[in-house]
Order: sequence, then structure tokens, then C-alpha cells
Amino acid sequence: MLSQFQGTKDIMREILATHEQFKDQYDLIYDQFDDHSIIQICKNLWEFLKWNFPYVAESSDSQSVRSPSAIIMGGAGLDCKHYSLFIAGVMDAFYRNSQFDFEWYFLFVSEERNGHIGHVFVEVIKDGHQIWVDPVLSYFNQGKEYTKIVEKNAMSLYQISGVMSNPPTKEITVALDKAGADFLTMVNLNLFSLKDLLKKNSEITNTAVRAYFEANDLPFQNLIAILNS
Repeated sequence: MLSQFQGTKDIMREILATHEQFKDQYDLIYDQFDDHSIIQICKNLWEFLKWNFPYVAESSDSQSVRSPSAIIMGGAGLDCKHYSLFIAGVMDAFYRNSQFDFEWYFLFVSEERNGHIGHVFVEVIKDGHQIWVDPVLSYFNQGKEYTKIVEKNAMSLYQISGVMSNPPTKEITVALDKAGADFLTMVNLNLFSLKDLLKKNSEITNTAVRAYFEANDLPFQNLIAILNS
């Protein structure tokens, strides 16, 4: 048990952390879904999961995240979190190891009026076109209305965390304002215990981190507000 997580932020944090933990394993299998285009790769993934692993929603008191082997060899149905982790793992491996040019995101969404997040799937952007890869739904790239969408760009996590066993095959440019916003999100979610680290080591926050934020015109006051929340 990682934690008795019930809140949306806890689930988001665990999904993002699990994606990071097992991404090297997806480097070993991503080419099994290779095809001539990104949209066909997405469709291959959707069909593989849709027709081989039935959707079984986990109960609110039994939420789990899984490694790739546990997803495809578990012998049971999959929750939307497992679908998303597998799709994101494969697409991220293509992003890092192939010449395909695209973006991908986790989308945490709600169908309820109060905006409570209850579902997650993967969005792929190719040439400005949106592709929704959600095996829970009846059709590939099926559009649906949601009352709330929270987008998480997990691609930036390995770019700024320094955890990368396989260097990218293409040049990566990181926008400083986007990287700063992603860093604040990671701190707010306490991803990799960043928030705990910075709160316990004020000398780091007020020296190296502050200097970097101020040198790059990033909102250091927002970081302080998060640490004090």
C-alpha cells in the first residue's frame, strides 16, 4: 500500500510518480505498437487495451496504480488509471525514442456539476489536432463533454527532474515559464516529496532556488505561498 489515498491530488500524484518509476520498462515494449502515424499508434493502443482488458472500475476504498507487467498480466479488468498509465508509458517512450513529433498529456476530468475529478485518460496532440485515447469509451477518439478538465503534462517531469536513463534522440527546448509552472505544480502535489524537502531545508529555498527563480523572472512568491499552505 502506497497510501490510503482518496483525494484527487493524491491520485494525481501517484499516477505521475508511477509513470516516472516505470518509464524505462516501456522503452522495452513501445515498438510493439509502432505504425506509420501517431494516430494509428494511438488506435493500436486503444484497440489492444479495449479488446483484451475489460474495464472494471475500482471501488473508492481500493484504488491502485500498477507497473506495465501488472497491467497486462494481472488477469483482471483494468481501471481508467491503468489504461492511462499504459498508454502514457508507451506514448512517452515514442516521444523520447522516435522521430515522431507530438505532445501528450494526462487529462483528469469530471462529469459532475461539482467538478469532482473521477476519471483520467490520455490526450495526444499531433499537428494541432487533438486525439483522445480512452478505452473506457465505446469508440476510439470519442469526444465527450466534461464539466472540468485538469491537464497534466508529464513530459516535463523528466526534463526538469534529471531522472533520465535514456537521453532523447531529438533536441528538447523547455520554456522557462512553463518549466517554472510545472515545478510549482510538482511542489504543490508534493511529488517526489519536493514540498517536504523545501519546507525542511529553508537554506535551499532561500538561496539556490530563490536565485534561480529571480534570475529567470519566475514567481518566487508563489512558491513561498505553496510552502506555507
